[in-house]
Amino acid sequence: MKKKYILICSDEKEGTTDIVCDWLNYFNKSFIRISYFDKIKILNTKLLNDDIDIEFQINNQVYFLSEIQSYWYRRSRLGFEGIELIEEKSEFDLMMNIILPKEYENIIQFFKKRLNEKARLNKEEDNNIVKLDVLFWAQKFGLQIPSTLITDKKSDLHFFEDSQIITKAIGDIIFETKEKGYGMMTNKIEKNEIEHDVFFPTLFQKLVDKKFEIRSFYFDEKFYSTAIYSQNSDKTKIDFRHYDREKPNRVESYKLPEEIEFKLKLLMDKLDLNSGSIDLAYTHDGDYVFFEVNPVGQFEQVSMPCNYNLFKKVALFL
Repeated sequence: MKKKYILICSDEKEGTTDIVCDWLNYFNKSFIRISYFDKIKILNTKLLNDDIDIEFQINNQVYFLSEIQSYWYRRSRLGFEGIELIEEKSEFDLMMNIILPKEYENIIQFFKKRLNEKARLNKEEDNNIVKLDVLFWAQKFGLQIPSTLITDKKSDLHFFEDSQIITKAIGDIIFETKEKGYGMMTNKIEKNEIEHDVFFPTLFQKLVDKKFEIRSFYFDEKFYSTAIYSQNSDKTKIDFRHYDREKPNRVESYKLPEEIEFKLKLLMDKLDLNSGSIDLAYTHDGDYVFFEVNPVGQFEQVSMPCNYNLFKKVALFL
């Protein structure tokens, strides 16, 4: 009988993955942890009646796809060895150097599709969700969202009348190096501070009058939610990710109303997401306002303050 493995794709230095791997070791679960820098070499692909398997190599170790019992895409991306090109001595060689990489790409795509069938939490393609599409479907399923406008003209901001506004990235903008990653934050903006009448299409939203923020981690069809009292600090009022290191926000466990969880579940199913970190706000008027879902968001700040033991639960789930 072949040994079974959990395949994990994550950054080389990623604290959440580290802790889950500690639990996997505790439960004696065999796993392979890779990042983009651990190149996969596909050796052969076999389709014969019911015998379908892919042999591949990582760091000189050979595995079979049938040995992978589950797959957790956490961060980074899958990296593949390229093919060796032919020394071009003729027009035929040139043609082969164009054709062969395309042929190999088809093999890679087949491998990814079969691997995604084993995905228990996330898959790499989850990074491709469109934030505007998420807001569109959230509203369709009855969730309240902030009034949103994307425009390239200052004059269009009359849409917000006298309301305060914020601006944020239209998509997930992340700059990554081998050492660390950089993201874009939400910032409050004054209309009279905008210098130009015409600019690059920019996303603006009405500033939500938050009583507190909610981060909810969804996995295994359950919601693990926390209330984040970000409004008690000027540094975190607009975006709690502007962490106040000197006076951290108070965080406590929170139970979302069943109606909100039901609508969020419809949204996650529509987006084909098995897991994700969901950001909402509870307003002074008693409304729940949906902001976004990050398919591969952090859950450390949900698990640890509230004793949800999510690292252990994820390890058992895998």
